Amino acid sequence: MFPIKYELTRPGTVLPWLAFLCFGLIYMTQTEHAVMFVLFAIISFGSGFLLWRGFRVCVVLTESDITIRTTWRTTHLPWDWIAHAELRPMRTASPLRSILSYPALSLRLRDGTVRQFDDISAPPEESRRVSDIADHINSWLERQARAT
Repeated sequence: MFPIKYELTRPGTVLPWLAFLCFGLIYMTQTEHAVMFVLFAIISFGSGFLLWRGFRVCVVLTESDITIRTTWRTTHLPWDWIAHAELRPMRTASPLRSILSYPALSLRLRDGTVRQFDDISAPPEESRRVSDIADHINSWLERQARAT
C-alpha cells in the first residue's frame, strides 16, 4: 500500500520558470559583454533549477511520514506530528483571487500550527485532486487513532 505518490505539477509551478529560462538563454546568446553573459547565465541556471523543481512537485505518503516537495523546499513530517489535513484558499497576491481561488493543502499540526503548501493546489474544477490527498491523510490519521 505504501508509499503513495501524488504528483501535482500545474502550469503555475513551471511556466514562470520556463519563461525566465528562455529569457535568460536568449539574452545570454545575444550579449557582447562578459558581465551580462554571466548574469544571464545565472538567471538561466536558477530558472532551470526551479523549473526542474516545479516538475517534481508532489506529496509522498509512507508508513512513517509525509514528504511534501514544493518548488522551494521539501518537507518531511512524521505522522504523529499531524492532527488534521484540510483545504484552504491558496495564498496569492493575484487580483483574481476572489474570482478564481485555488484550494491548497494545509496540515494542522498537533502543536496547533498550520502549515500551508500553496504548490500543492489545483484549479477549482480539479480541486478533487487535492481533496483526495487531504482525505487520504485524514483517513490514515483516523486509522492510527483507532489502532492506539
